[in-house]
Amino acid sequence: MKNQCLTLTYCTLIFMLFSCCNQSNKNKVFALGTIDSTESKDENLWFSCSLSNANIGYEIDSCNCGDVYTLNDSVFISLSQFIGGEIQGRTVKFSNPECDENYFILMMHQNRFYISSMGPDPVLTDWILYNSPFDTIRYNRDLKGFYIDTISEIEKSKFPTFDTLDFYKAYQKAVGENIELDYVPDIAKSFLYREYERFKENAQEVFGSSSAELHRIILILKKGDSTEKVLIFTYDHFG
Repeated sequence: MKNQCLTLTYCTLIFMLFSCCNQSNKNKVFALGTIDSTESKDENLWFSCSLSNANIGYEIDSCNCGDVYTLNDSVFISLSQFIGGEIQGRTVKFSNPECDENYFILMMHQNRFYISSMGPDPVLTDWILYNSPFDTIRYNRDLKGFYIDTISEIEKSKFPTFDTLDFYKAYQKAVGENIELDYVPDIAKSFLYREYERFKENAQEVFGSSSAELHRIILILKKGDSTEKVLIFTYDHFG
């Protein structure tokens, strides 16, 4: 029965991600609630952020969140590690709904594939992703919230096996998109295109500079079999 519930949750989540990524009616939150406090930490400013509206209320300590979009009971949050954006090692506290030991979080993460380049790195976000198993996070009474543990480097590097031709098609698409970017200098685009041309002669050279990295962390707040809220954190590519 537990496996059936997890399968249903996973299928619902995938459908929701697909639907929401194609939605034009997501609401962008220009100010992430209020910035409650700042403190100096490793010469960076760290912000404890909160959001409260009719559908959801939460607070995350020292997360340095980027853009935030809401859609019904779901929140989509971008994280840039360049400015210290992070959810790992942080505590999430909900005020809507107010949580206790009857609530728990199902957590999963996704990994994507990218190719290190002398130009802009092609990041294959529209290709296959690695989907981790769900992990259960229990309510911490002392913290009055849910502590999000750090994902190991081994977990971040996991990726499904794939067909070389499928990879080439995804790589070709990502290269084309990067070459169209207005802010990328022409010389960087030239480097990228030359690397793309070499793929036909020596695919192993491209594979050698390819790797998996963390793409998303997804937190599903549950009470019994009911899904209450969903927080989806998407990491910007750092490179």
